[in-house]
Amino acid sequence: MLDSVRLGEVPCPHATLGPVPTTLLPDTVDSGVRDALMQLDAAVCAATAWAPFGEGVWRDLVSPGRGSFAALTLEQNMPLSAVYASESEQDWSLGLGALPGHLPPLAEALGKIAGLGAELITAWVLNSDDTTSLAISQLLSTNGFVEARRLLRLEVALPVEVLSLASGVSLRSFDEERDTQAWLETNNRCFVGHPEQGDWSIEKFADRRAEAWFRSEDLLVAHLDDVFVGFCWTKTSIETARPPIGEIYVIGVTPELGGQGIGSALCSQGLAHLEKKHHSEIGMLYVDASNETAMKTYGKLGFNQVREDQAWTRSL
Repeated sequence: MLDSVRLGEVPCPHATLGPVPTTLLPDTVDSGVRDALMQLDAAVCAATAWAPFGEGVWRDLVSPGRGSFAALTLEQNMPLSAVYASESEQDWSLGLGALPGHLPPLAEALGKIAGLGAELITAWVLNSDDTTSLAISQLLSTNGFVEARRLLRLEVALPVEVLSLASGVSLRSFDEERDTQAWLETNNRCFVGHPEQGDWSIEKFADRRAEAWFRSEDLLVAHLDDVFVGFCWTKTSIETARPPIGEIYVIGVTPELGGQGIGSALCSQGLAHLEKKHHSEIGMLYVDASNETAMKTYGKLGFNQVREDQAWTRSL
């Protein structure tokens, strides 16, 4: 099923009976699955102004993991909803998407995961106050999931006031040979226990730098008297806005220098870089709703909340 075919050629068991939705669980994640998810993502975005699938889904689709799979609901070969599942050390992550009036095939996805073994399932609901997203959240709740995390998307109009770095702090582009180990150590100290950014390996850092969007000049690193003290990793968003939305991807300052305004200055410098280098008119970032210190910092820089995403978890 969906094996290297265009979406319009996807076999649908009930096609001769008219528009009867059919849920498929393809054996592999191939080009047909990717096409279906891309088409659904674009359709939902057009209907709601927000895309349903996050960066983790698209990253896994480039090189699907051993257990990755999709559950797709189609009507006359057109995608109505989907669940994309990826595995990491017995934990599963679900990306959920559905057109208004529909729900993703959660039961089918959970049934397949149950047969593969899992300790924890995390399901992401993007733009959680949208009507369809609220319905998906209710579906998760009735299937034993509990809300575990709220991730806020903040945006600010560019340009912003550029704050000066503290005396003795210099800023330059990332250099792989000089900065890799220092960046890794600083990142892991800044994000102890963080679900996405914590405990990175040198291989994970290399994999992320190998992605098509990475540019070394977009990863700004700060030094104080030649000692690595922080970084502001910027990128242009995967969204199709033109000019591209500029993103503060990750920002960190060594813990012993926290509270000295270095993070705020780094963020403003990163936004200035996005505006000048990529002509971005909007800067954005994601922050955990529970991170009150970061929320205050970003508020002072002019950021405002535009969206809330939710992570729901279920133990098995």
